[in-house]
Amino acid sequence: MLTTTIQSDTITSHIPTETQDVLLLRAPRQPYEFVENWPRPQIESENEVLIRIKAIGLNPVDWKSADYNFALPTLPAINGRDLAGTIVRTGSAVSKFKIGDQVFAPSTQYRDYRTSAFQQYAVLPEHCVAKVPSSTKLHNAAAIGVGAVTAALAIGSALGIEFEGFSPRKYAIGADGEELAWSSSVLSEDIGLLTDKLQHSAIASTDAKLHDENDFEPINSSPKEPWLLIWGGGTVSGHFAAQFARLAGLKVIAVANATKHSSRLKAVGVDHVIDRLNPEEAVVEIRRLTNGDLLYAVDCVGSKTAAFAIQCLDTTSSSQIVGLSGLPKTVPPNVKPSTVPIKTFHTNPRVGSELTSLLTRLLEEGKLQAPCVEVIEGGLQAVNSGLDRLRRNGLDFGRLVVKMQE
Repeated sequence: MLTTTIQSDTITSHIPTETQDVLLLRAPRQPYEFVENWPRPQIESENEVLIRIKAIGLNPVDWKSADYNFALPTLPAINGRDLAGTIVRTGSAVSKFKIGDQVFAPSTQYRDYRTSAFQQYAVLPEHCVAKVPSSTKLHNAAAIGVGAVTAALAIGSALGIEFEGFSPRKYAIGADGEELAWSSSVLSEDIGLLTDKLQHSAIASTDAKLHDENDFEPINSSPKEPWLLIWGGGTVSGHFAAQFARLAGLKVIAVANATKHSSRLKAVGVDHVIDRLNPEEAVVEIRRLTNGDLLYAVDCVGSKTAAFAIQCLDTTSSSQIVGLSGLPKTVPPNVKPSTVPIKTFHTNPRVGSELTSLLTRLLEEGKLQAPCVEVIEGGLQAVNSGLDRLRRNGLDFGRLVVKMQE
């Protein structure tokens, strides 16, 4: 049974129709096609919500998946990973939200096009949706989801460092839905859009061995100063990783375009910003700052920069690196490489629910800053031009956000 009663006259204009506008990808390396009167996604489970999308955050993966033909299980495909909007319908078991709530969500379930952002409506499980606090504008919220979830799981899951009570290694989910102890089987399974194997060198996956929880040294067990290196601090994931690391009590070094990003990164708690222009010099400076005792690194760029990040790590103690977009094929024996188990966000309701609630709370308390955004008018028909900007030059700041037309 689905709850469909509209509870306020102020939202009666948002009663969903049975059709919608969408962007379809008909074939790889083609522009997204604007299509009207496409079937609206339907709630299929009692714990799902229907969201009227008001803003879409554009991610690099939105054009890379189209250009390099990955994370496209069927064609035509509906893509898009970050959205914000208003709840317009709920399943009968939904307790976290009511109709009219403003929310944001990352679409980590790329095989389920109902969750995608490039359409007027999306359906997601309740535990994958976060409420937008009154202190945060909706278009800023559209830039949070994927970057924040990726960073939180990199710190809390892959590195196993607890922050603000978030410690998802306490539970993981198996293929049949049972909760299991955290293990390498969870880390190494197909984790979706962020670790699909690509031919493109900038986002290549890794053949490096992954390790389970027992291989990792707890953060507080070492007498060495707890530093975290973020290579790619100018990315949205780097922006959030720095903030979560500070909440965990780590000191943070970020490698980025220092001219463009230094002030912003220091404002969110980064202790040292190292310019990315000369990676070899960056390695020398990082080893000097940490006295060669760096134990933790997160690379947000790709396998080549991850190799430089590994050179910064302690050569005598057990150390760890998380690759968000690839790792080198070989690493030193004392370095434990891992990827981000993004799939656990949607397959394990406890992980997703805890994390989405945490994001809302941290935003409300002023402990988490959303990235800066540039808002693009024009709705779905403006998405292709926005992605072309990302494809050509990337961004010198946070996110491009497309404002949907009413």
